[in-house]
Amino acid sequence: PPIHIHHAHVYPYDYDEMQTKIGNQYVRDMFHHHVLVQSHGDSECKFEEGGTSCLLEQLPDDQGYRIVKSRGLNGDFELNDVRPVNSPELNFFVDIAILWTTRKKIETTFLQMGAPIIGNAWMTYHFPLDPHTNFIYYNFTNKMLGSGELSNYILHTHMSLLDSVYIFKGPLVYSAIENFRKKRKKKIPYIFECHGENITDAKKEILSLAAGSLNAELICEATKPSVQLQCSDSLNIGCAYIDKRVDFNCRSPARFEANETLVVLAFNRVRNTSTVPLTRHSSPQRLAVMSPWGYGYSGEQHTILRADFVSDKARQGKMGPSAGDGEKDLSSGNYAPPSLFLYKPWPTAADDMMTLNPNLNLREEMLRNCELDISFKADSLFWEKL
Repeated sequence: PPIHIHHAHVYPYDYDEMQTKIGNQYVRDMFHHHVLVQSHGDSECKFEEGGTSCLLEQLPDDQGYRIVKSRGLNGDFELNDVRPVNSPELNFFVDIAILWTTRKKIETTFLQMGAPIIGNAWMTYHFPLDPHTNFIYYNFTNKMLGSGELSNYILHTHMSLLDSVYIFKGPLVYSAIENFRKKRKKKIPYIFECHGENITDAKKEILSLAAGSLNAELICEATKPSVQLQCSDSLNIGCAYIDKRVDFNCRSPARFEANETLVVLAFNRVRNTSTVPLTRHSSPQRLAVMSPWGYGYSGEQHTILRADFVSDKARQGKMGPSAGDGEKDLSSGNYAPPSLFLYKPWPTAADDMMTLNPNLNLREEMLRNCELDISFKADSLFWEKL
């Protein structure tokens, strides 16, 4: 503070190069968001845990991200001045430092898995801003990188909306969680209060289903959000809880075999805040300012998993040179892009709560998906009194 990093991204190539050098038969989506270096609001640690020193990401000396004849690194960022309105003009700078070498290193991929999209915001899903709890899940199967190890995990999510996140691997974890939803014949994000359930009991059931499936293994968990109260001046005016790096407990390194599946399971909690009266009582025009995408009534959440991946082939020094073409590297067994960002559709596409249709009324769809007689536009909601 007073500058808040919403996001700062550096890419190994420009967009066209990423399509060619990273894209292949499994990576043909319209977004090539293969971030190599990143910083977000939740990248910084709490003061007592290192603060801005946590913005430094460092590989072991024998590892490196292999970049092949790049026309130049590319980047984008959004920085917010969080001082009170009418504060004096402030000059500030962005400093990005990257160490590089031409020496051969163990080829490492910054692997990232993004939550599916609801609405049209970037890797974002939506749910009501009225106090409630919900959960979502998605998976990623390792079809490209071969067997190897995961380490240096990073979870990116909006802490003010987080309850907890769990990362499992196992062949039947995903279907076990799917059975919870299918048994209820409901859509996701699954809002527990809409269906007469509570997060405490439901989370126990969902985690038991996941952990009890065949050869399931829990490799990461974040059991609570990480925020810190920060004020923009000595008068304690303009104070706010700011996202900080979450305590993400992971097995590091963890084996990740070829064709093995990771499942990301996220529970969210919208807390009673000063924004709640706005969501219930304000006009649609006033509500529009609650969301940069104009939905207003809905909260926006990310659940993005990032980790460094090193294949056994790379670890053994057997990775051949890159052809500078993702498809050719995949065919030759030398696919080790510096970064790889992957997207996953929601479970059972036909049951998606919403689509990419920009004309979709998110508020009405959320209301229709709530079967109990407790409309989100009510003046008081029963679970606020619990």
